[in-house]
Amino acid sequence: MKRIALLRKNALFVGALLAVFLTAAFGVRYYGRQGTFVDFSDDQVALYRGRPGGVLWVSPSLLTTYPLRRSQLEPTWQETIDRSITFTSAEAAQKWFDALSKNPSAV
Repeated sequence: MKRIALLRKNALFVGALLAVFLTAAFGVRYYGRQGTFVDFSDDQVALYRGRPGGVLWVSPSLLTTYPLRRSQLEPTWQETIDRSITFTSAEAAQKWFDALSKNPSAV
């Protein structure tokens, strides 16, 4: 009887530990996939999902590239984009890009 009780306690402990670990792992993944940002992909302006630089094992993913190259931008805009401009949504990033492509001084 005592052995069964000890097995149950150990199983509960391992289960609780596993639940905490999985919750933390999914939390990091969720946080790492939130938000969008604009940066350069090679020489093109690109939109990414995630956090600039990534979070632990969660790397940003490329959503799209825009038809605008680094060489077409003023040096100040190149530096600004190099610092990764963040947005709350892909739609907000698209509006920003539309304004930038029409008139770089308007953004």
